Order: sequence, then C-alpha cells, then structure tokens
Amino acid sequence: MYHVPIGARAVIGLGVYTVAGTACMCAMGPASTRACATTSVAGRSSTLILGFISGVFIPAPVMPAWLLDAGKLFPRGHLARGLQQTFAVPGSTGVTAIDLAALAAPGATGLAAGLAGFRWETHDNW
Repeated sequence: MYHVPIGARAVIGLGVYTVAGTACMCAMGPASTRACATTSVAGRSSTLILGFISGVFIPAPVMPAWLLDAGKLFPRGHLARGLQQTFAVPGSTGVTAIDLAALAAPGATGLAAGLAGFRWETHDNW
C-alpha cells in the first residue's frame, strides 16, 4: 500500500521492541501509581511529560540539548528510536544493546517498586 519494503529482519526488530517496550511500560505503570493520588492522573501525566521530553512529540532538532539529555534517562525515547531504526537501516533488525538496556532497567525497577508496594484490598461494596 505504501510501498515500504519490510524484510524478515525488520519484523524481528519490531517484535523485540514491541515486547520489550510493552513489558517496560506495563512494569512502570504500577510503580508510577504509588506516587500519584489516582491512577488516571499517573497515566496521563507520565505519558505527556515523557512524550515531550523524549523527542517523540517535539522534533529533536528544535529541542534544547539539556532537554534531550534529560529525555535519555527515560525509556520512551529509546523505544521510539529503536522502532525507527528497525525500518531505517535496510537489512538490519535495528536492535541495539543500549536501547534494550534503557528499556530493561526502568522496567525492572518499576516491577520491583510495584511489587514492593503491592497490597491486596478487598472491596466488599462491589
């Protein structure tokens, strides 16, 4: 339809980044709710803030260097860059150790924080 050649290696890279990014963001969800009063606030605020400072919503060339450096501390920019590299480099998966580590570290930290703060509460009024 769009005449974009998609090879087997690009599909592998797409799968790797889809699984790694989904796992990272899902693990960070429970951890971020510990810092916010409601879960809806946690989801909206983290999505917007990370989108703006990671160079996903605003093109990187127009962002100040210090903001781009701050955005490299969070996984969203690494996920976007990895997905872009999957299709930008012909014949390559686009998978890099730096981008995968940048997804794995906050994912593991988020999972540990989420498990540490987990408590089971029954809701008798449901």
